[in-house]
Amino acid sequence: MFKFVGFLVAFAALAGIVIGLPALYNFKTIDTVTCNVQEKERIADDDSSKYLIFCEEEVLENTDALFHMKFNSSDFYRDIKEGEEYVFEVYGWRVPVMSMYRNIIKI
Repeated sequence: MFKFVGFLVAFAALAGIVIGLPALYNFKTIDTVTCNVQEKERIADDDSSKYLIFCEEEVLENTDALFHMKFNSSDFYRDIKEGEEYVFEVYGWRVPVMSMYRNIIKI
């Protein structure tokens, strides 16, 4: 009986970490960025696309985001125009070694 309870506690702790860490990353790194769009680019990989938005200060990513219920990144990409200034809500970190960019969740 005690082994089963120990297993349940360990499973619950592991589940908390697996769900909790991505949720913290997604919601504790939210920021607002003003961006003058210099250029934009679509990178296709098999059945998915990644959209890059080049601003004066940094490069942002525009991809779907499950935790933020954003599933319309293609529409965002269509609506963003080069040479225009936007205020984006973003999350994440820029990690060059991993080719990670902050992701746009709202325009």
